[in-house]
Amino acid sequence: TDTPGANSLAKAEARSFVSVDLRVKYYRRAPLGPLNCRSEIPRMSGELFHGRSEVTDAEGNLVAEGDSIYMITGYGDK
Repeated sequence: TDTPGANSLAKAEARSFVSVDLRVKYYRRAPLGPLNCRSEIPRMSGELFHGRSEVTDAEGNLVAEGDSIYMITGYGDK
């Protein structure tokens, strides 16, 4: 649940990264139908950044949340 925000950052900034810590909390079974994922990068410091995501169902009920720390391993230079 946390990778959408990290992938967006990596594409926008042309960076590659690895997960240092990854935690997912599941609160309820995901129903059939659409799910929404909201992701953010609340902190960046040097070569590390923090990603956080929330997954909700169509009614806004929290289904899962993810929290992770990533390490930048390279910068694209095309």
